Amino acid sequence: MAKSRRLRRLVLTLVVVAAAIGAWLAYALREPWPAEQGVSVSPDEVAYTSRIVASSVAMVDGAHAQGRPFTRDVHSKAHGCVQARVEVGELEPRLRHGLFARAGAYDAWLRFSSGNTLVQSDGIRDARGFALKVMGVSGEKLLPAEKDAATQDFVMINSPRFFIRTLPDYEEFAAALSRGSRYGWFFGGPSWKPWRWHLRELYLAGRTLQPPPASLLQTQFHSLSAYRLGPSQFVKYSARPCEPRKVQKGKGDNRLREALAAELAQGEGCFDLLVQLQVSGRNMPVEDATVLWSEKDSPFLKVARVTIPRQVFSTAEQDAFCENLSFTPWHSLPEHEPVGVMNRIRRALYQEISRYRHAKNAAPRAEPRGFCLDLTGATCR
Repeated sequence: MAKSRRLRRLVLTLVVVAAAIGAWLAYALREPWPAEQGVSVSPDEVAYTSRIVASSVAMVDGAHAQGRPFTRDVHSKAHGCVQARVEVGELEPRLRHGLFARAGAYDAWLRFSSGNTLVQSDGIRDARGFALKVMGVSGEKLLPAEKDAATQDFVMINSPRFFIRTLPDYEEFAAALSRGSRYGWFFGGPSWKPWRWHLRELYLAGRTLQPPPASLLQTQFHSLSAYRLGPSQFVKYSARPCEPRKVQKGKGDNRLREALAAELAQGEGCFDLLVQLQVSGRNMPVEDATVLWSEKDSPFLKVARVTIPRQVFSTAEQDAFCENLSFTPWHSLPEHEPVGVMNRIRRALYQEISRYRHAKNAAPRAEPRGFCLDLTGATCR
């Protein structure tokens, strides 16, 4: 009898502990709601951003210490820079802003990459990047030093949301990375105190690190953060493959580059460039990039077609040109201004890392003017 009572107590205890753990996990992984829909700037952003930049420079130095040139702090491994064509059609009035104000066609460079600071095997789980630089875009741009540049950038990865919400969290995460700790911040330092862990951020980061796709040309990419589209509305961007097609998954450390080269040797690829409009009253915040904007609340709308013609891109000269390109969402018309705290960090971070690595590598730093493989424009028509 006594043994039976002890067993019942043990079972009850286990049920209570399991319920408590379940409740704690549900609370830790909950989607933030409600959230502000507008722009809100913290007075201490400059100080936080300067420390984040310092940590990122330390990451670049750490990668260089392993015998590599000075590279980007993230998305260091390029799978290729390819020539592309961006065609804007006739759009409904609410979409006619900036690059999309009128129908037209533009030349562009498109860089595919993997997200890690280190150049590693494509077989390792990682984020994959899509950085589009549209050329021949007239109008004064947001960065004062490059206000006359004729380029408009769109920067995306193959995940619809970021995994860090706030400036203090980003600062701590960047500092941990600069010390070589990839997962310490998620576990509070690390710490044995579970209430200090960042479980929701760990879950979202895990969703960001994906197995290699069979084809970069068959992968959908997202802007993560929000942007203006005109003076009074906010959007997120996505690039979705135009037509699904079966591709044989490759093997090897450079399988994504090899697959991209093989596909473009046989024919063209294309993406639809899409926007998702923020809807008032829905959980679609600007400042919190960890919140997924529901497509049920606001479906994506096509604003342009990105065509990648048949080509050979894998040459030493083009790879060097690709390495010296700089991409930032702040290479932008005011009508496409990046908004939200993560984008404001990017403004300083991307500029400083670009200046630093170009100076260290004694490499040219300028915006391209065409499909010639130099950044002086001397050989461009």
